[in-house]
Amino acid sequence: MSTVNELREKAILFKREGKYDEAIQCYSDALKEDNSSFDALHTYYGLAKIAYLKDDPSYAIRAYLAAVHLELCHVEKDMAAGTMPEQLKEALRQIPQEAVVQLPHPAAGVLYFDRDKPRHVAHAFMDFNEEFLETEQNRKYAQAYKAQLRGDDSYEQVLAEQGITDEEVRAAEFQFYWPFGARFFMQNGIDWSRLSSTNVFEIYFESEERTIR
Repeated sequence: MSTVNELREKAILFKREGKYDEAIQCYSDALKEDNSSFDALHTYYGLAKIAYLKDDPSYAIRAYLAAVHLELCHVEKDMAAGTMPEQLKEALRQIPQEAVVQLPHPAAGVLYFDRDKPRHVAHAFMDFNEEFLETEQNRKYAQAYKAQLRGDDSYEQVLAEQGITDEEVRAAEFQFYWPFGARFFMQNGIDWSRLSSTNVFEIYFESEERTIR
């Protein structure tokens, strides 16, 4: 039987080969082994990327939510136990007080410093929005992002085809995608009332009353 790490490694290889169904199966098998530990966030994170590549943004968003929830649940527990790393404590102290008072949960401060997951979830929203894609530049950013996500070494070629630079892509990620994603996680994405629970599959995938807005 393959271990969870082996399944995730296989999924990444399948993704690079464009075998998305096989990659999904590997991640699904990994979740059967573990869908609620801190380590499982890596499985959900990888699953979300494949869902995006399979043009299933709703599933991608749910998987990103599950990954971030597990990460923040871990932070919450460290806060309660007084075992938070000093580096993270210092980073959280740098958040302006006017921003701190607006946080939905003390652990949410971590999202101020995560430049990755917020931008990914934003792409799952915006890159499938017809109105957003009416703008040519936005379509170019979406194509560049998809090439990055595939991990098949096509990124530079896609940049050339689209007539944009890596610097332009990075600027768009930071100036637009990241803020959108961070707001989503904080305002109406993460179920803050259940942050202490690690049963993220039930919270984000099985709850009938939960909708992706």
